Amino acid sequence: GKLIFPKADHDVRVRIEGEGGFGVRVRSAADGVAGWAVRFENGALNLVQLPNTPVVGRDVPAGGRHELEVSVRGARVTARLDGALFLGGSVDPGSAGVAGIEADAGAWLGRVSICR
Repeated sequence: GKLIFPKADHDVRVRIEGEGGFGVRVRSAADGVAGWAVRFENGALNLVQLPNTPVVGRDVPAGGRHELEVSVRGARVTARLDGALFLGGSVDPGSAGVAGIEADAGAWLGRVSICR
């Protein structure tokens, strides 16, 4: 499932605590179908071109709860896991902006904060 917060069309930072497969959509079409996401899944943290094409990723510690922070500044995306910088990339600056939370079946989500 996903929860979309529209109108995050400028710089945005999303912080989410979770366990299992979860992620953040950071730049997307208004319908949330196309665009970009950072996903924590299958032992890796990936910058994904939606719907499901990993662009860059890094292996991550398996199991347990983690805090994922995703920041978008212009066309630059950075992702921190448990406070450590894990990956960065760039997205199309012309795409519409939304922030959204993703969670796979069985995932646990805790604290969520969205800032500009």
